Amino acid sequence: MNPTWTQIYTQFLTNTQYASNCNGSACHNPGKQKGYDFSSQANGYTSVKSNTSQFVSVLSSGSMPQGKTKMPAADLAIVKAWVSAGALNN
Repeated sequence: MNPTWTQIYTQFLTNTQYASNCNGSACHNPGKQKGYDFSSQANGYTSVKSNTSQFVSVLSSGSMPQGKTKMPAADLAIVKAWVSAGALNN
């Protein structure tokens, strides 16, 4: 089964219990930084879908999430699988 946008958004990007989340005033929820806005699932999808390769690149490099733990390889693989499957809003 392919990962879903809902999984990416809720499990990784906005989950406050997840060490590599994108929450905080200096990040993307609330607020829009470097074109990404995760204040809602719809805004997040639009932000990511417009440039999935850059999204994967910044997560892979560890430059994001800035000031937080780099996303673990297993979690990054889920994000990459979602992108490879067409980055659908599901």
